[in-house]
Amino acid sequence: MPVYNTQCRRLIEDYLYHDPSTGFWFKVPAGFYWDGTSIPWLVRPLIGGKWSPQYEIAGLIHDYLYRKDVYDSTIGRKQTDIIFYNILRTEKVRWIRAKEMYLGVRAGGWMSYNKKDLGWIPEN
Repeated sequence: MPVYNTQCRRLIEDYLYHDPSTGFWFKVPAGFYWDGTSIPWLVRPLIGGKWSPQYEIAGLIHDYLYRKDVYDSTIGRKQTDIIFYNILRTEKVRWIRAKEMYLGVRAGGWMSYNKKDLGWIPEN
């Protein structure tokens, strides 16, 4: 699926995801960069790192929908965060951990959602 880098990843082909809880289909285009699941470094020993496999799809879709809001406002931040939670549960993340991560993006996600400068994307 991705090309690996320590800071970010880039899709090498389109990624199609169906969220069964909402019925939405999402197509993340090839070439999309994302920076993993934002997990504060203090809790990484307890929760896992930003590239933990059980969080990778949720992080990808969440980052895409946060960035996509620049172009398409039909899915807002709150709905995107709910979709993030739903994907975590679909990926078999325990409900309490998924809820903690959901509350984390609700509390701190506004910083990324409102930030449109993606300076961490590498130059070609």
